[in-house]
Amino acid sequence: MEMKEKKIIMKNVDKLNQNTRMASISRSKTITTQSRRGNLGKTADHKSDETKKEKRELERHTANMSKLEPPYSALGHHYTMKGELPTHKCRYFFFGFIIALVLILMSGSLFQLYLHHNRVTSSSGAQIHTWPGPPPYDQVARVARYVVHISEWASIATVSTAGPIAGYPFGNIISMSDGPVAKASGTPYAYITRMDLSGKDLMKNPRATLSMSEAQSDYCQAHDLDPEDPRCARVLLTGTMVEVMNGTAEADFARSALFSRHPAMESWPIGHHWIIVKLNIAHIYVLDFYGGANEVDVVDYYNAEV
Repeated sequence: MEMKEKKIIMKNVDKLNQNTRMASISRSKTITTQSRRGNLGKTADHKSDETKKEKRELERHTANMSKLEPPYSALGHHYTMKGELPTHKCRYFFFGFIIALVLILMSGSLFQLYLHHNRVTSSSGAQIHTWPGPPPYDQVARVARYVVHISEWASIATVSTAGPIAGYPFGNIISMSDGPVAKASGTPYAYITRMDLSGKDLMKNPRATLSMSEAQSDYCQAHDLDPEDPRCARVLLTGTMVEVMNGTAEADFARSALFSRHPAMESWPIGHHWIIVKLNIAHIYVLDFYGGANEVDVVDYYNAEV
């Protein structure tokens, strides 16, 4: 009996232990499953967070790029950007513009240098006149016309009638003009008074010589030429001084020639009885290079191109 009861008790204990083991295994499986599920959930949540973070970074980067850079066309970054030239083309355009600007400035400077080198100036009072450069020295008739036209004054030589030096050559300075700046005539006109020593000489003996030099312009100075250097051209016109009668076309031209180049003449005192005179040219000497003076025919002189 006791053995039988022991067997029953042992059997119940074994069953209890077996149930306990089964419950423990079941509980362990449940925990493992839950743990796996939790880890999978955490992994999925982590991946989801990373995806969202990358998406946010991409959106932020795209927004910054859209602010800083213009949109590209669908053709790719190596093609033309919408609304804008490619960077390399803009760079070439900029360099081309700078080079063109430099060339323009250099051309302007060279042109100004050329004008300065090939033009001369002379002055009468406050007036400054600008002239083209002189003709070639071997074209003596043209040189004579050129020097006469750019001259604002001349040295006049007469035979003196003044008591102490009567009969001697007498030199004086007179303002003269052969025409307005843009209209040379070749004939020297002057505005003189009979009260002047040279005026008194001319009343008795109208023969005179007018001497004009390129030195009165800035040409000789610019070329480092002494006034006596033959290359600093001079012209000597010899003839008779005669009065230009008022009321004639020549008188109007002569007055315009003188007053346009010497505005102060209009205000000279009327009581001095000023008269307009001109030189009827009979002979011309020109010295504009080494080898002595050249004689120029009067007809060739007047026909020469100015």
